Amino acid sequence: MVLAVRTWLANNGAKHIVMLIWTGLNAVLFWHTYTHYKYEPSYFYLHQMLGAGLCISRGTASVLNLNCCLLLLPMCRATMTAIRTCGNRLSRRTICLLIDHCKGFHIACAYTVIVASVIHYSAHMINAQNFTRFYNTVYQDVNAANSPQQNPLVIVLGSVPGMTGMLMMLVLVLICASSTYMRIGNYDIFWLSHRLYLVFFLLLLTHALRGVLKQQTNIHQHWPGCRYGNVSIPWPEAEPEYHNDQDKMNIPCRVKPSFVTLGSSTWMWIIGPILLYLLDAIFRCARRRDDAQVVHVQQYANDVIEINLSKEGFWCRPGQFVLISCPKLSHFEWHPYSITRVPSKEKQTFSIHLKTTGDWSGDLVTTVTHFTYSWKLTQNQARISPQTRNNSLHLGCDDKSHSDVHGDTFTPANTFILGRLKDYLLDGANSRRQHPWATSSIISEKLLVDGPFGSPSSDILKYPVSVCIAGGIGVTPFIGLLNWLRTSDDQKRLQRMYFIWVIRDSRSITCFADTMCLLYSKLWQYNKPDTFVIQLHVTGKDVESQREYVEQLRYNYPILSSRVHFGRPKFKAILSGINEVSDRGKIGVFCCGPKTLGESVEKACYRSNKGRSIFIYHHESF
Repeated sequence: MVLAVRTWLANNGAKHIVMLIWTGLNAVLFWHTYTHYKYEPSYFYLHQMLGAGLCISRGTASVLNLNCCLLLLPMCRATMTAIRTCGNRLSRRTICLLIDHCKGFHIACAYTVIVASVIHYSAHMINAQNFTRFYNTVYQDVNAANSPQQNPLVIVLGSVPGMTGMLMMLVLVLICASSTYMRIGNYDIFWLSHRLYLVFFLLLLTHALRGVLKQQTNIHQHWPGCRYGNVSIPWPEAEPEYHNDQDKMNIPCRVKPSFVTLGSSTWMWIIGPILLYLLDAIFRCARRRDDAQVVHVQQYANDVIEINLSKEGFWCRPGQFVLISCPKLSHFEWHPYSITRVPSKEKQTFSIHLKTTGDWSGDLVTTVTHFTYSWKLTQNQARISPQTRNNSLHLGCDDKSHSDVHGDTFTPANTFILGRLKDYLLDGANSRRQHPWATSSIISEKLLVDGPFGSPSSDILKYPVSVCIAGGIGVTPFIGLLNWLRTSDDQKRLQRMYFIWVIRDSRSITCFADTMCLLYSKLWQYNKPDTFVIQLHVTGKDVESQREYVEQLRYNYPILSSRVHFGRPKFKAILSGINEVSDRGKIGVFCCGPKTLGESVEKACYRSNKGRSIFIYHHESF
């Protein structure tokens, strides 16, 4: 129980402290503004007409100022990446955990803006009605209405705050409507609607330039509520519970009250974040100015595509991601993809993997390459001869190495692996060895690349023991790290990595089988076989066919076939076993995949109480 509480605090303590501070600031700002407009003498005559509607509208305005100020900060991707990279070492882990929740904080601020806007707009609609209902016939300068009979809707539509307010509400409706289910099914609509933030902030800056609310300026010459001439101002009608200094109410005064329109302080709240966001955007635009050339394209089983890109001056770290845009498809759509192979001194190229499940990804593949393929292989094509199998090592890697475009080594047996469509380049040769059942031709195409940006996976090496859990194509952030580990001797603090991949179809294993085998082979040669622990879980319903594929996989990748499990993994048991064999300290758990997978892993982190270590949970979310 104590360990579970410690684990929860280590994962959520800083986040909830920030949320408590943020909630407290919202509450304090609202209440302070509410009481200020209710009891401040300079708003006496205004409050007399509008009552609680004035206080609520101004209180929600302060809440909107705060959250509009904070709304843009989490979306400064380049700034967040710099903070993640250059944070103070003593607090770096806490900073990274907070940055991991930037998206959630952005959503919290956005929903607060929406709710506060609805309340703010409703309160002002009531205020417009009260301007005519409680029209001040004595001091008419305080009125926003021209007469007691004026239509409240005319007051709204005939003022700058009223028109800009309606337009901002329309923008918020469009953004909110496209941020739910439409974000998954129609990402382009989600992306384009979010570009309306420019319109929203421009309207916000002009919203209160010509306001209708007024305050009294000559309080010392005319105390609010005093008797001017033979006129005695009655007690407020809109909010009878209002009270003031009653002794001064009967004092006669010779000067009429003078009023001035309320000034706007919104610009002071949002000008800083807007400038920071603009600088961040300008930096990103300058960085993505140079096109990235498509160097190589490979197609794997289950519609997985690898695109190898080259861009001058591009540098990144393992675990980071980029935003990709194809000008031929759209100048506005940008899609995030994890970097599965980082540039090195030998190869100034990088790779991304994507699954052609959506319209845009399918069109992208069609744009950059032509494929004609057939996934159905005959039994003879899937088998390998005993002679070929004997030439390969027990790790699935051949000592007679052939270098592909990335300089990797593969066994000749790998070229016959079931469902694998991969091209190899021989050393010093210009011709490409192709499979008899797959042909491809690359079109000279350029893409736009924005990034790299930091992600939770870039912090895997910060932990002595890390657990990487992936679902389906969500394995790509970890593949980038595995590729980097097999080509680099700098493992920093990493002592052990548990690699758990949950897939529906066992053929997906062949997409990254070489990467896993090569890293395992390297660690085996360094006498560190326990550093990299692999678990592959196949959850497909057709168990018999899945077992058949795994049996065929045994001839090419025996080290992987022996680590295949059928059925869903029991994360609580897995993490408890890791906790028992690990030293006291913190274990990083990194998850990338469906939401349900992330929820299961997070719950298991809190319930795996056996041992002395604390699991620090990170979820990959773009």
